[in-house]
Amino acid sequence: MPQNIKDRDDLMETIASLTAEAVLLEARVQTLCEELAVVAARTRVIAESLHRLDGSDSHGDSVRVADPANAGGVRGQRPRHPAPPAGGRPRGCGGSGTRSR
Repeated sequence: MPQNIKDRDDLMETIASLTAEAVLLEARVQTLCEELAVVAARTRVIAESLHRLDGSDSHGDSVRVADPANAGGVRGQRPRHPAPPAGGRPRGCGGSGTRSR
């Protein structure tokens, strides 16, 4: 077999192999994005539950309770963290990652 035909066959085989691997990787990325969305939703539910348990009033401010163990101190104050972004998909998982040809 001439060398140029062998090189072309090797190239085609490499392209087919890389294409198959890319398909598998895209499927794995999609699976991971779906799993991240589930984790994000669970995190939001837990954060909301903790917020309710935190003793927040209707304005979202922390209810202050005198702390007898600390003269002049106040219990119930915690720093507020921003809520996770709304929506089903975490950042970076919006597209398929493939280019149009």
